[in-house]
Amino acid sequence: MLDAAVLLQAIAGYDAQETTSVDRPVPALMAAIKRGPASLRVGVPRESFFTGRHSDVQTAVEQAIRVLSKLTAGVQEVVVPVNPEMHLAVMLAEGFAFHAARVREAPQLFQPPVLGRLRGGEAVGTATYIHRRRELDQVRRAAPGLFARVDLLVTPTVPLMPIPIAEVQDDEAGTALYARNTRPFNAYGLPAVSVPCGFAKNGLPIGLQIVGPPWGEESVLRLAHVFEQANDAGKRRPVM
Repeated sequence: MLDAAVLLQAIAGYDAQETTSVDRPVPALMAAIKRGPASLRVGVPRESFFTGRHSDVQTAVEQAIRVLSKLTAGVQEVVVPVNPEMHLAVMLAEGFAFHAARVREAPQLFQPPVLGRLRGGEAVGTATYIHRRRELDQVRRAAPGLFARVDLLVTPTVPLMPIPIAEVQDDEAGTALYARNTRPFNAYGLPAVSVPCGFAKNGLPIGLQIVGPPWGEESVLRLAHVFEQANDAGKRRPVM
């Protein structure tokens, strides 16, 4: 996690040429990461994020939550509203807008499933995009309210175990299944990190996602760093 803090410290900052960039001070992340998480309150949004988990994921994440309850000021359950249709419409439309020229001029450069998803973005009408974009802006304005009673959220990073590439369902349904727990926080525009929290019976790694409030990178890194030190998962390597 120290590497992540060093990298973020180097790339963070205001860029006047980037319309989404915000002019605000960059915190001293390396100093913050060493303060420890004893004062942090952790929220666990079980609804939506904890359903349908693989049993190995469930075991590893629940053990991680028990560890966090000892490292922090406490763990409590919270609710995080999720609207996948809103985020998907905006993501598809903006993805197509970014790649539109390449899709028209060199479609053969894209893998067929990717090309299909991009062209699906072309089908999102202007009215639908504007409506969904307004919804997304409202959701992002409401994001600080998710942290009224807690400082951070934790979920499984991915609820299921990896599968052989030959078995991958390379379409929106398959993508949504594995991105179910990470996509909502992209929609909210919140900082998040995944840290190893255990291994499945077959040796594959399992991740714990730590999510912070807007501009809460310091707290995310503080908890992630201490959690890494408190469990052995980050020091092991998966069986090859």
